[in-house]
Amino acid sequence: MQSNILKPQNEFSLFFVFDINKNELEVLSSLSHLETKRAEIVKKYNSDITATISFGYNIWEDWMSSKLSFATPSGFQPFKKLVSPNLSTESGKKKFHYAPATNGDVFIHVNSERMDLNYQLVSALLFKHKQDIKVLVDISGYKYLGGRDLTGFIDGTKNPDTLKEKTETAIIQSSDLQAASKEVKHVMENGSFVLVQKWVHNLEKWETVNETDQEKVIGRKKPDSKPVVPRPETSHVARSILMENGKQYKILRASFPYGNKTGNVAGLLFCSYCKDLSVIDKMLRKMYGLRDQNVKGTVLYDRTLDYSQAVTGSYFFTPSLNVLEEIGRRALSESGISSKL
Repeated sequence: MQSNILKPQNEFSLFFVFDINKNELEVLSSLSHLETKRAEIVKKYNSDITATISFGYNIWEDWMSSKLSFATPSGFQPFKKLVSPNLSTESGKKKFHYAPATNGDVFIHVNSERMDLNYQLVSALLFKHKQDIKVLVDISGYKYLGGRDLTGFIDGTKNPDTLKEKTETAIIQSSDLQAASKEVKHVMENGSFVLVQKWVHNLEKWETVNETDQEKVIGRKKPDSKPVVPRPETSHVARSILMENGKQYKILRASFPYGNKTGNVAGLLFCSYCKDLSVIDKMLRKMYGLRDQNVKGTVLYDRTLDYSQAVTGSYFFTPSLNVLEEIGRRALSESGISSKL
């Protein structure tokens, strides 16, 4: 698998999403060389830099599947806009909560102990293909107060911790593909799906809320992240737990705060990996009050939506390193052009 899924997250992450507008084969071929560039940085700077390259549904269908003869991963789909049936009242006005669908062709996720090395890894690709791509997201995130969100709460308290837990949550294994065709197995094994969203927090509004009420919104205590008892049904914790047939399903979060408290835009770069895209999709629908409603006439939605707005939304498939390199080879063969960065 690619290096940035299972490794512990260092201090800085770069989230880079773009569309490919032209010279698609050349760009795809160049992407496969990013791992070589990463290895060079590791050696030169004694760095722990890691990276993953993931692809959106449209680029996969239009190029990997149609032009390069790769099977489409089972369950892969584009992100679709979500609109909550809830109407919240704010300043006398009613409004819907929604999650926009912005998607994108490629997501590069870089993490290391140094922001400059993250930049260096991606810059060679950007400079070479500046005229070929349209950048949708280019933001660096950082660890805040030892792993807290800008709201002041610890982020990812129940994130899978051990290598075994991370692998079982995020990595598609051969045992998950018993019903799949040979071609689909080849593409999917050791791969993962990933959700990427940029959230903008209304910190000014949030900080008018007293700590006890903030804890009810999140579902955890602010100092130590212990559960609030009893847990409010509309807390973030309650609405992000997915239980089916007595089993709890998890995702592997790799989210980072961005911006600062005095800036105009600050929030969370939400990134989560999972071996089953439907798990992520169901969790999101539950957050937005689109499933598991158990109070007649009442929409149970995640109350954090009252204080934060998603401004991007994208699903991607992260192939294994072997498949990524194979994509590069096939693209290079089809294009007939050198692709080294």
